Amino acid sequence: EEYLTSTNILQSIFQRAVRNCPWVATLWIRYAEYMEFNKTIDHSELKKIYDRALNSDPTNFVSFVDLQLAYIQYRRRHYDQELLSNNNEQCELLKEEIRHICEYACDQYQELFSLSKDPNLFLKYNGKIELYWIHLETKSFNSIDHARQIWNGRILMNNSHNEMISNLWRIYYYMEIQYGDEKRARKVLYRALNHVQTMDYPLIICDILLEHEKKYGTIQQLKETNDKLKQIKSKIIPIEKPKRQQQQKPPNKNNKKQIDKDKQKEIKQKPAKISENKMDT
Repeated sequence: EEYLTSTNILQSIFQRAVRNCPWVATLWIRYAEYMEFNKTIDHSELKKIYDRALNSDPTNFVSFVDLQLAYIQYRRRHYDQELLSNNNEQCELLKEEIRHICEYACDQYQELFSLSKDPNLFLKYNGKIELYWIHLETKSFNSIDHARQIWNGRILMNNSHNEMISNLWRIYYYMEIQYGDEKRARKVLYRALNHVQTMDYPLIICDILLEHEKKYGTIQQLKETNDKLKQIKSKIIPIEKPKRQQQQKPPNKNNKKQIDKDKQKEIKQKPAKISENKMDT
């Protein structure tokens, strides 16, 4: 791309590359973005490239997520271009299309990977597609209600692994703060407190809640929150103390005696130092 100026040559190279290595998601993404940047093909042709890419290796976790995000991001750019034309009807249709694409991608992820034997897979994923969908709803579509539906109906639904990830609760909280709904933001944090026993970093939620009450709460709410957080922290933090005490075992008496004997031997073996001040007779 840096050295070849001919679009036709690069296009043929990309086509050959994705034909020979269809499982490499990066090739598909670079190919599609290059064609989009040079405006050599229209929207329908770009959609075909992404469709081929998404069907190339759908069972690979990393490829699936990267390609889905790349496609949704392309559709967002296309939507932004249509906004400039002031065609409201077309923009509404595109908006619904993007929502359908996001919903289908999230459902497909659940179908393919939610039952994986890898227990850390959901941590690697961390709701990436849903989070970008929320970003679209809040920034591009100006729909906080749709964003809340995604949070409550998908990301943080009951019995979801995502409830254990403190960072997701933090993002949800700051979204509500950004939209000026302090009461909803407080409710998000109190919902998160229900999962502190299984959460990865529960103290983060505790600190955010305390800071929230300092900024927006009454003195009574601050007092109640302080008391509640003390109880929660007392259940979380002492879990580590017994383990540390077990690790710090007292030294064995026999070992101590052996060390003292070794020190005495070293002292006997050391030659006495001759004072430099004494003269040879």
